[in-house]
Amino acid sequence: MEKALDLNLYEILNISPKANSVEIKKAYRREAKKYHPDNEHYNKEKWSNLQLAYEILSDEEKRKTYNKNYYSKYSESYFFNNMNVEDAIFLYDKHQEREEEIWKQYNQIYYEILLSLENNEEIKIIKEHITKLENKKCNNILDIIRVKKEITYLKNRIEEIKQDYLIKINIIKQERIKLLKNETIFLQELMKVIVRNANEKQARKM
Repeated sequence: MEKALDLNLYEILNISPKANSVEIKKAYRREAKKYHPDNEHYNKEKWSNLQLAYEILSDEEKRKTYNKNYYSKYSESYFFNNMNVEDAIFLYDKHQEREEEIWKQYNQIYYEILLSLENNEEIKIIKEHITKLENKKCNNILDIIRVKKEITYLKNRIEEIKQDYLIKINIIKQERIKLLKNETIFLQELMKVIVRNANEKQARKM
């Protein structure tokens, strides 16, 4: 699978990313005739890539894995190269599904972190101790100073614990920002395909 992620398997078979199993098989047979070892146009690399493309795209589970990883590995502008509007929209929809799935995962992690912070036992114990100290009667100035120092230390400890959670929360927030930026880029590339195809149609009419 690692080698496959360096290749556009759909281009190798000269098919649409929406191609079904029958179309994939037909495309493989067509291309195999061109580059078969017994053919004068035999090309070892193309033949090898063709076998790999068919092996992965003809297997539903392998194809899903390839699609998911390939989309995330390569930039949208590369993947949309020379693509027609219909195929571009299909890939955009697939991208949307993947992004929504990741977004849900991030949200779940985000709320789990907040819930974990809210229910943190150490913070609860510290807060209870702070309350006791605040209600404690001090007999002299030294006791007052000591209690205030202890309260300050405990409050700082709570902030340290919260900081660990905030770091995790900020990481999730940054990842969600990346998703939004990626979505914008993907949409821009889709619009380029639509405009390009519209211009090509207009040029053919002239």
